[in-house]
Amino acid sequence: STATRSARRAPRHWSALRVNGVMKTLTLCQNQLCGVDFMGRGTYSVVGITALAEALKVNGVLTSLGVGANLLTEEAALG
Repeated sequence: STATRSARRAPRHWSALRVNGVMKTLTLCQNQLCGVDFMGRGTYSVVGITALAEALKVNGVLTSLGVGANLLTEEAALG
């Protein structure tokens, strides 16, 4: 499915956040961060959100992150 493919590609996309020196705000609402869309369609996976969390650990510039409407579970929130 598209959601599953997006989750597998996520680690490559988030690597740019590691070296970001400019972007202070990032909105990722309704982006299937865990492989499931806002309607609950797709296959749940923490691969995408975990890769995002790892990239943000070393990002010293980003001050605002919007992740609403991504059906994040407690497992995803805790990394």
